Amino acid sequence: MPQERPGRPEIYSDQQLKDILLRFAVENPGKKISPFQLEKETGIKRHVWSRRMKHIIDDLSTPVEKEFGGKDGSLPLPNIAELVELNWDNKNKLIHSLSHINELLQSMYEQALLYHNKCSEYEELEQKFNQLAHENHQLKDRVNYFEKKYMEVVVQSTYSSIQKEQGLKNVIQLKSKSIEQPGLSTNFSKDFKDLFE
Repeated sequence: MPQERPGRPEIYSDQQLKDILLRFAVENPGKKISPFQLEKETGIKRHVWSRRMKHIIDDLSTPVEKEFGGKDGSLPLPNIAELVELNWDNKNKLIHSLSHINELLQSMYEQALLYHNKCSEYEELEQKFNQLAHENHQLKDRVNYFEKKYMEVVVQSTYSSIQKEQGLKNVIQLKSKSIEQPGLSTNFSKDFKDLFE
């Protein structure tokens, strides 16, 4: 039974204030609750909250421990049975405490989802890299093959016997001024003197 207070009659009973406080705590999980916030959200003066509900507000504002990574690599979570036992008579505190667990699980889910997406991206990039590396290797083999064939043709074309055998005519040969080769349709050392000075 609420205690009689002298002065102006109370507009809200203690139970009504507790219900409003509970709704606020559920709608704002994990946030520190202050009389100022409650006044702003509910329109009920902060001195009413701080005078009549201070101990409940303090209880609700104390967060549940939720550090990541224990010494053994496990995730230390609050003991649900202990939370219920300690807060059996305080529904507001119990709901607020359990809302921290919801936040923790939501955060862990978002991190796991982000990790899963990054792993998928990594696998796609790895496949693309392997494909490009394979294509690059094939192209290098082709370049080497054609370079080898080109060098064979260049070397072979310098021999007049191979030129006749292959049916090559008008093969361009660059010679210095002192060496002249008969049978060429073009004499570069005479026709392009600037190249050989």
